[in-house]
Amino acid sequence: NLAASEAATKAMPPGPARDVAGMAARHVPPFIRPRTLIYAGVLLSVVAIMLGSWFLRTTLSLTALRDRAPLFVRLSDGGIRNAYTLKLVDKTRDAETLTLVLDGRPGLTMIALDTPTDPAGRPLLVSKADGVAQWRVLVSAPAGLKLPENIPITFRLLDARGRNVASASSTFIGPAP
Repeated sequence: NLAASEAATKAMPPGPARDVAGMAARHVPPFIRPRTLIYAGVLLSVVAIMLGSWFLRTTLSLTALRDRAPLFVRLSDGGIRNAYTLKLVDKTRDAETLTLVLDGRPGLTMIALDTPTDPAGRPLLVSKADGVAQWRVLVSAPAGLKLPENIPITFRLLDARGRNVASASSTFIGPAP
């Protein structure tokens, strides 16, 4: 633009007419260029990805951590017990009472420490709004129950309507047969 302005006004004397002629010789670049469209497309795709991940995030997540030492405890009556720590991450702003259910081999029983139970004897866990709550859970197998060394188990949380809202898998470890 400077070169075009100087070439158009080279023979003119300095003054307002030369300024007007120099400005008229300049080429105004278009506002929408390929680079502008590319930047707008990249920005829109980043915004779409961020919005999609925000809308698709899980609001409740459950983690089951089995105690490592000891792997299992042999009870005085001959049964086997494993201890777990359940952590519930609640990303909502409302606390909710959830029912804990154990899915596994028939005969396994579960006790959640320091929690109330429902009429069916299942533990009731209250989540922390926008926080992490944890509970200690003991899973026991009675004496005489024939078990392999590792048994897959699943802890499920049910809402007030009985729908599954979160689950975590782990293993129940017993002595080698």
